[in-house]
Amino acid sequence: NAFDRVQASLSWFVDNYDSLAAWRATTERLTSFEAALSKENQAAAPADTAQAATYSGAIEANDLTLQLPTGATLLQGAMLRAAPGEHTLVQGPSGSGKTTLFRALAGIWPWATGRVALPAHTMFIPQRPYFPDGALRDALAYPEPASAYTDEQLTTALQDALLPDLAARLNDRDNWTQKLSGGEQQRLAIARVLLKQPAWVLADEATSAL
Repeated sequence: NAFDRVQASLSWFVDNYDSLAAWRATTERLTSFEAALSKENQAAAPADTAQAATYSGAIEANDLTLQLPTGATLLQGAMLRAAPGEHTLVQGPSGSGKTTLFRALAGIWPWATGRVALPAHTMFIPQRPYFPDGALRDALAYPEPASAYTDEQLTTALQDALLPDLAARLNDRDNWTQKLSGGEQQRLAIARVLLKQPAWVLADEATSAL
């Protein structure tokens, strides 16, 4: 009986050798991939990224320089100020850095230097809004929990964004990025704005969602 127990215990490694080898190979690939990414980011990212002052009375950018990871410069020493009540349109050809500018204003573009000031209660609408899989109410309220809003508020936002068919599907669970058409996704992003009612809205590709 003791021999059988020892043999069974030692046989586990033999029986699971293939799984252990595959696990080790996968781990080594992931760790080497992470090390390569860290090395690339350290080499490409500038030492001083754009500093954001979140609470300000206007949207401001002082001496803002934007670069690509390759080192190419998109914007050099730019100055920008949008006061309350003003409507500002940023336009330019494709690839000129409009989306990169929005990312720098949001503080998520590491290859930027200068100073950025944003007012409180600012909301960004990207070109392709993110919708988490799950209940529609969660996709609408993202990134806040759906419990922060009443069913009436959620329904009203969908109806005001001309999505009355979705107003009755708050509890439906689905992959909304694939389920909804491009136009419906844009309307759902607008419904988020109507729901959250921010003081400032920065819309990337604003004219495509008109």
